[in-house]
Amino acid sequence: MKFLVLLFIVVLSSSSFADNPCVPGEIDDITLDSTKVVSWVSNPNDCTVTKFIIDIFDKETNIHNVYDVDGTKLNVNLELCKEYTFDVRAITSENVSGPTHDVNLTTKLSKDDNVGVDITSKVSSASGVTFEWKLSDPSVTRCVTSYKVVHWNEDDSPVTEDVTEQSYTFKPTVSCMTYYLVVNADVNEPGITPPSTNGSIRAIASDPPDKPSLTKDTFTPTTSDFLFTVQTYVEYRCGFLLYLEIVGPDIDEKYNATIVDNASRERVVSIHVENLQPNTVYDAYAWTENDVGSSAKLNFQFTTPSK
Repeated sequence: MKFLVLLFIVVLSSSSFADNPCVPGEIDDITLDSTKVVSWVSNPNDCTVTKFIIDIFDKETNIHNVYDVDGTKLNVNLELCKEYTFDVRAITSENVSGPTHDVNLTTKLSKDDNVGVDITSKVSSASGVTFEWKLSDPSVTRCVTSYKVVHWNEDDSPVTEDVTEQSYTFKPTVSCMTYYLVVNADVNEPGITPPSTNGSIRAIASDPPDKPSLTKDTFTPTTSDFLFTVQTYVEYRCGFLLYLEIVGPDIDEKYNATIVDNASRERVVSIHVENLQPNTVYDAYAWTENDVGSSAKLNFQFTTPSK
């Protein structure tokens, strides 16, 4: 009789467990750190939990990726600065699943991510000077909200602008002026300071130099020295040549002087002429020239003195 009672109790207990299995609790403490590690806190609800099922849903592609995890962490490869839906549920030794709970989390930048930019092109044309760049690592594209550009030229002070395109154009431009640019990506992530990169380019020459003027001349019976005034570097930043042609009964010679394209340029340029004849009239032609073109000619005459 005692045996029958004991058997009845055991059978009743087994039937009660089958009808009321242990269900783990809901997991809602789900976090995602900057190294793309998903973690959560187990809520076994006095059940024996053997694993966790994590479902990561990409809203843009409409793709679910499901993982079986023994512990409470998962290192997963996700796109940066993108929102995903995470669902973690516990599974017991009796293969009973806990309730699901969706959490929307966004991946973040870490200090190890490369958010630098590389200047890919510097072009000077009639329409302006254009710098183009790209991100060093395309995977951070979603994290970049804009680009901070600091730009200036040889005359102007630096100016800061925010741009959304991966390019910046200076216009209008001055012939042979040097233009400078510093650019870095802008991200909305505290503690992340993107590195900057810089570049410079000289604008193309778009107009020829001006005609020179004769400032002073001195003569001997066989030589002559001419002083010409040319544009200053600030007035015209391109390099050019100053030409002087001397034509007479016994001579047809061309002389030149190089005018440099930097601030060391001399405004007054000297040209020395030899092998002249005493008491002779000469025609002279002076002009400036570079790859863009030539100036108008300065025409004048001079007479050498007698011996």
